[in-house]
Amino acid sequence: MKSIFILLIAVSLGAISCQNENDELVETWFINSAKVDCTGAGPMKCLQIQKGEEIQSGEWMFFYDSIEGFDYVPGHIYQIKVRVSDKEGEIPMDASSKKYELV
Repeated sequence: MKSIFILLIAVSLGAISCQNENDELVETWFINSAKVDCTGAGPMKCLQIQKGEEIQSGEWMFFYDSIEGFDYVPGHIYQIKVRVSDKEGEIPMDASSKKYELV
């Protein structure tokens, strides 16, 4: 009985220590068919995104960053899974603290 209890504690501690310190989550995004004019650090073209499982009319948001591994081609509406995590290291003041990666 005692060895089972010790084994349970060891497995629990192992699972906790293997957790990624980086808070990350996977979200479903829709990417609209055209980039639009927007202003970040200066004038630029932004993707239009929606988060969730369905497209909502008129609910597009500007996305100023890039998505690692995603190659955007105008004229297509995409439904993708995006891993959102915290960036590590020094982050410029005008940059996002999040990293976006295609799953």
